[in-house]
Amino acid sequence: RLASVNVEFTREAFATVGASGGVQNIIGNTPDQLHEAQDEMSRWTAVEAELRAMLSGVIAGNIVRRQRIGRVALQAYNVSTQLVKEQDHADLLPHVARMRQMRKFGRRRAKPSAEPQQQPAPAK
Repeated sequence: RLASVNVEFTREAFATVGASGGVQNIIGNTPDQLHEAQDEMSRWTAVEAELRAMLSGVIAGNIVRRQRIGRVALQAYNVSTQLVKEQDHADLLPHVARMRQMRKFGRRRAKPSAEPQQQPAPAK
């Protein structure tokens, strides 16, 4: 809640600190110190936005790289499964067998459906 105080409310509070030496003494900050803190917060907010944008770019780049690697891996598997049918490529059999086994383990099973709910008996 403290981090989401209305900007107009904050400005008025700073003006109150500037208008009253008593409030300033109790708060422990001058209006200039408060304005500096607000300026600093604004600069760090801009840094935060830039870092979020940079992180989004890195995430998007990694997704593209993962997709590219996955595509090549699947292509290698598909080509290998065709080549092992020929005697000249028998050396690929153990690789294809391992990839085939890994694909079986990687498949997700459908979750069993929840038990059917019993309908309440009709009132007589």
